[in-house]
Amino acid sequence: MNIILTAQTGLPFTPVLANSTTNAGSSRPNIVSGVSATLPNPTINDWFNTSFNVPGGVWATPALYTYGNAGRNILRGPRRTNLDFSLFKDYGITERVHLQFRGELFNILNHPQFDLPAAIIGQPNAGIITNALGTPRDIQLGLRLRF
Repeated sequence: MNIILTAQTGLPFTPVLANSTTNAGSSRPNIVSGVSATLPNPTINDWFNTSFNVPGGVWATPALYTYGNAGRNILRGPRRTNLDFSLFKDYGITERVHLQFRGELFNILNHPQFDLPAAIIGQPNAGIITNALGTPRDIQLGLRLRF
Protein backbone atom coordinates (compact mmCIF):
# COMPACT_ATOMS: atom_id res chain seq x y z
CA MET A 1 0.00 0.00 0.00
CA ASN A 2 1.26 3.50 -0.83
CA ILE A 3 -0.10 6.92 0.02
CA ILE A 4 1.28 10.15 -1.43
CA LEU A 5 0.03 13.47 -0.05
CA THR A 6 1.09 16.62 -1.89
CA ALA A 7 0.30 19.97 -0.25
CA GLN A 8 1.41 23.27 -1.75
CA THR A 9 0.91 26.86 -0.70
CA GLY A 10 -0.56 29.21 -3.26
CA LEU A 11 1.69 30.48 -6.03
CA PRO A 12 2.53 34.19 -5.98
CA PHE A 13 1.29 36.44 -8.78
CA THR A 14 1.52 40.09 -9.77
CA PRO A 15 -1.42 42.40 -10.48
CA VAL A 16 -1.10 44.48 -13.66
CA LEU A 17 -3.17 47.26 -15.20
CA ALA A 18 -5.44 46.74 -18.18
CA ASN A 19 -4.05 49.92 -19.79
CA SER A 20 -0.35 50.73 -19.68
CA THR A 21 0.70 54.07 -18.19
CA THR A 22 4.43 53.60 -18.87
CA ASN A 23 4.29 53.42 -22.66
CA ALA A 24 6.58 50.39 -22.33
CA GLY A 25 4.34 47.33 -21.97
CA SER A 26 2.35 46.29 -18.93
CA SER A 27 2.15 48.54 -15.86
CA ARG A 28 1.52 47.79 -12.23
CA PRO A 29 -1.16 49.72 -10.36
CA ASN A 30 -0.68 51.86 -7.27
CA ILE A 31 -1.75 50.40 -3.94
CA VAL A 32 -3.75 52.80 -1.82
CA SER A 33 -2.16 52.99 1.62
CA GLY A 34 -4.06 51.43 4.50
CA VAL A 35 -6.25 49.16 2.34
CA SER A 36 -5.57 45.44 1.95
CA ALA A 37 -6.02 43.56 -1.33
CA THR A 38 -6.30 40.22 0.47
CA LEU A 39 -9.82 39.04 1.36
CA PRO A 40 -10.42 37.15 4.63
CA ASN A 41 -12.46 34.37 2.93
CA PRO A 42 -11.63 34.29 -0.79
CA THR A 43 -13.78 32.32 -3.23
CA ILE A 44 -13.15 31.35 -6.85
CA ASN A 45 -15.47 34.19 -7.92
CA ASP A 46 -13.84 36.78 -5.64
CA TRP A 47 -10.21 35.87 -4.88
CA PHE A 48 -8.83 39.32 -4.04
CA ASN A 49 -10.15 42.87 -3.63
CA THR A 50 -10.44 44.38 -7.12
CA SER A 51 -11.81 47.83 -6.25
CA PHE A 52 -10.16 50.21 -8.71
CA ASN A 53 -10.15 54.03 -8.85
CA VAL A 54 -13.01 54.37 -6.35
CA PRO A 55 -13.02 56.00 -2.88
CA GLY A 56 -11.83 53.42 -0.35
CA GLY A 57 -10.58 51.12 -3.13
CA VAL A 58 -7.34 49.15 -3.10
CA TRP A 59 -5.99 49.94 -6.57
CA ALA A 60 -5.40 53.28 -8.34
CA THR A 61 -3.91 54.34 -11.65
CA PRO A 62 -0.37 55.73 -11.32
CA ALA A 63 0.62 59.03 -12.92
CA LEU A 64 1.24 58.94 -16.65
CA TYR A 65 4.67 57.55 -17.67
CA THR A 66 5.34 56.16 -14.17
CA TYR A 67 5.30 52.67 -12.73
CA GLY A 68 2.83 51.84 -9.99
CA ASN A 69 3.96 51.04 -6.45
CA ALA A 70 2.44 47.53 -6.37
CA GLY A 71 5.26 45.07 -5.87
CA ARG A 72 6.01 41.94 -7.82
CA ASN A 73 4.27 38.74 -6.61
CA ILE A 74 2.35 40.49 -3.82
CA LEU A 75 -0.73 38.25 -4.08
CA ARG A 76 -1.08 34.48 -3.55
CA GLY A 77 -3.19 32.02 -5.51
CA PRO A 78 -5.15 29.09 -4.09
CA ARG A 79 -3.46 26.25 -2.20
CA ARG A 80 -3.24 22.85 -3.85
CA THR A 81 -3.74 19.50 -2.15
CA ASN A 82 -3.63 16.08 -3.77
CA LEU A 83 -3.86 12.54 -2.36
CA ASP A 84 -2.78 9.49 -4.37
CA PHE A 85 -3.30 5.90 -3.18
CA SER A 86 -2.13 2.53 -4.48
CA LEU A 87 -2.54 -1.06 -3.41
CA PHE A 88 -0.46 -4.05 -4.59
CA LYS A 89 -0.94 -7.79 -4.11
CA ASP A 90 1.65 -10.39 -5.18
CA TYR A 91 0.72 -13.95 -6.09
CA GLY A 92 3.39 -16.63 -6.42
CA ILE A 93 2.58 -18.85 -9.41
CA THR A 94 5.81 -20.83 -9.29
CA GLU A 95 9.11 -20.30 -7.52
CA ARG A 96 10.37 -17.96 -10.26
CA VAL A 97 7.10 -16.56 -11.67
CA HIS A 98 5.06 -13.98 -9.78
CA LEU A 99 1.89 -12.11 -10.72
CA GLN A 100 1.18 -8.74 -9.18
CA PHE A 101 -2.23 -7.07 -9.16
CA ARG A 102 -2.03 -3.28 -8.90
CA GLY A 103 -4.76 -0.78 -8.12
CA GLU A 104 -3.81 2.91 -8.28
CA LEU A 105 -6.05 5.88 -7.55
CA PHE A 106 -4.75 9.33 -8.45
CA ASN A 107 -6.48 12.34 -6.82
CA ILE A 108 -8.56 9.89 -4.79
CA LEU A 109 -10.55 12.68 -3.10
CA ASN A 110 -11.34 14.26 -6.51
CA HIS A 111 -10.09 17.60 -5.19
CA PRO A 112 -10.13 20.40 -7.79
CA GLN A 113 -6.81 22.19 -8.24
CA PHE A 114 -7.53 25.79 -9.19
CA ASP A 115 -5.31 27.99 -11.36
CA LEU A 116 -4.36 31.59 -10.56
CA PRO A 117 -7.08 34.23 -10.79
CA ALA A 118 -7.20 36.83 -13.53
CA ALA A 119 -4.88 39.60 -12.32
CA ILE A 120 -5.53 42.40 -14.82
CA ILE A 121 -6.87 45.25 -12.71
CA GLY A 122 -9.59 47.22 -14.46
CA GLN A 123 -11.10 44.29 -16.36
CA PRO A 124 -14.44 42.73 -15.33
CA ASN A 125 -12.96 39.28 -14.70
CA ALA A 126 -10.20 40.48 -12.31
CA GLY A 127 -10.03 38.33 -9.20
CA ILE A 128 -12.00 35.46 -10.75
CA ILE A 129 -10.56 31.96 -11.13
CA THR A 130 -11.70 30.45 -14.42
CA ASN A 131 -9.41 27.42 -14.86
CA ALA A 132 -8.67 24.20 -13.05
CA LEU A 133 -5.35 22.37 -13.30
CA GLY A 134 -4.48 18.70 -13.31
CA THR A 135 -6.87 15.84 -13.77
CA PRO A 136 -9.94 14.66 -11.88
CA ARG A 137 -9.91 11.31 -10.10
CA ASP A 138 -8.11 8.69 -12.16
CA ILE A 139 -8.29 4.93 -11.43
CA GLN A 140 -5.84 2.50 -12.95
CA LEU A 141 -5.81 -1.29 -12.59
CA GLY A 142 -3.02 -3.50 -13.84
CA LEU A 143 -1.35 -6.88 -13.83
CA ARG A 144 2.40 -7.36 -13.76
CA LEU A 145 4.07 -10.66 -14.53
CA ARG A 146 7.62 -11.14 -13.21
CA PHE A 147 9.73 -14.10 -14.34
